[in-house]
Amino acid sequence: MSDPNERAKIEAAIARIAEDSITDGWDDPLPLGWHADLPPFPVDALPPALARFVRGLALEVQTPADLPGSVVLGILAACVGGRVVVVVRRGWREPTNLFVVPVMPPGSRKSAVITICRAPLTEAEVALAEQVGQLIIDRRTEREIREQLADAAKRVAAKDGDPVKIMEAQEAVRAAEQVVVPAWPRLTASDATPEALITLLANQGGRIAAISAEAGIFTSLTGRYSRTPNLDPILMAHAGDAILVDRRGREPERVDAPALTLVASIQPYALRELVERPDFGGRGVLARILWALPVDNTGHRDVEPPDMPERDREAYRHLVYDLALSMADRETPALVELSEAARKVHLEYHRTVEHRLRRGGELGADLVREWGSKLAGAVARIAGCLHAATAPLSDPISEATMRAAVELGDYYQAHAVAALAPGGDDKETANARLLLGWLVDKELTRFKLRDLQRTGPKTLRKAADARPVLDDLADKGWIREHQNGGWEVHPHAARLLKTGDTGDTGDNPSVSAGHDLSHPVAPTVAPLGDTGDNIAQDAWPVAPVAPEGDNPGDTLSHALGRENTGPVAPVAPVARLWPDDDDTCPSCRWPLDSSAHYQNCEVAR
Repeated sequence: MSDPNERAKIEAAIARIAEDSITDGWDDPLPLGWHADLPPFPVDALPPALARFVRGLALEVQTPADLPGSVVLGILAACVGGRVVVVVRRGWREPTNLFVVPVMPPGSRKSAVITICRAPLTEAEVALAEQVGQLIIDRRTEREIREQLADAAKRVAAKDGDPVKIMEAQEAVRAAEQVVVPAWPRLTASDATPEALITLLANQGGRIAAISAEAGIFTSLTGRYSRTPNLDPILMAHAGDAILVDRRGREPERVDAPALTLVASIQPYALRELVERPDFGGRGVLARILWALPVDNTGHRDVEPPDMPERDREAYRHLVYDLALSMADRETPALVELSEAARKVHLEYHRTVEHRLRRGGELGADLVREWGSKLAGAVARIAGCLHAATAPLSDPISEATMRAAVELGDYYQAHAVAALAPGGDDKETANARLLLGWLVDKELTRFKLRDLQRTGPKTLRKAADARPVLDDLADKGWIREHQNGGWEVHPHAARLLKTGDTGDTGDNPSVSAGHDLSHPVAPTVAPLGDTGDNIAQDAWPVAPVAPEGDNPGDTLSHALGRENTGPVAPVAPVARLWPDDDDTCPSCRWPLDSSAHYQNCEVAR
């Protein structure tokens, strides 16, 4: 028998050719319920230096301003979180750490934006490390020497049991324990488990910022390292509640006033997966996040954009760098109060938010209601971040700063409604998912209204019920009208409907329910002569099928044969690419282990 790995490689190569051959003209569709009319990021709500940087970076990298704007707001929180507390009124204080998550598809240049925005924080970390580097080395050396002296004293005391020697050993141990070795200063982390975040918080005076262009932190939270998500540290570190962890065989870890800032970007389908998980929505993780859903401008970007003015880049760098260093030097948090004018603005906004939380209001549904209940506090946090970047901490927060924070709060409200309650109409979104699920399960590449009326979901068989759903799917790119009538289905609908932000390259996408295959396949096409109702007779053109008996097992299209050099897709569903007793390549027909296969087969080469 031939090497199974060789077979798997050929299967993947054929599948990639098949997949690439049927995606021409299709873009990745928007998630179901995605709002296309969301407000743009209010750049002018940021301090002038930051606003200029956000505009310049958005133009330079060719991304919507929502991405750099949200990341910059998160960077501010990374600087001041744990060091500034906003006193909204007596009995109500808000820390200034934030959870900010822009949601964008692959290829949106998230990594470039986050790397550029994070750079001054990295510089600040290096500077802080240089300041205490020698102290750490000296303390560590002293601690090691005193521990060795304590060990020697314990051995002597244990040998003769002299009470004086025992007291000397005890004193030596105490002397060693009193030498505190500072942790290397850290402002940021990338991909860390909740347990690792607790350790970082404990070592860094209660604050750390998890910043990543990918969904690593969310993957950790959803159980990559453990089947049971450990959400408590995240919830407590956002609220500032004390964390105390006892572990067997290790010293307990205590963080009295944790301040975790989170800046991450996830893909749209990862958002859908998170929203659908009760352990996330029900526990309040999603309600603590400032969501941003930027418009996907892929395909409309300037390939030769202008560079950001260097003065704007340097102004941002100095602001963040200086702010990070000045906050790192603080031993206790600064309590920042509201001016009387700012207090009135926030009070009126709080009343407005409370009205929106009523059932039937803008923030009155399920997860959105839980998110909205934290909106007034989030606006106070944002105001604290903006204030720290523009004014002395001894000054109260101004009316202008609070109004800017309110403007940002309204922006994030609109995007949170879209993120947590897609479409604003649960029934409409459910119908779209129902229809798309039916198309995927039937493996249709093209269909007409009569197909839906005959065998489609019962609730959508009437044209009046079906047409709004069809229009919604078409607007979001899941289907499109065919020139000869009816609709075409996105060739990767099955994979895109089910995929999450897992880092999968797409080489082995999942398929619809009931077809748990080990390889990707092309959409099902009608068998020769089939005129059934499940698919239109003039379906999407597909690769020709080789004559009966002319291909291995009669289950494959005539892929890349010597008489048919064009790339074609295998016909699905296919349970197996090779019969058990056949060791020939489905592309060149030569034996898999032969030299002719490696020399002549296009796929093997």
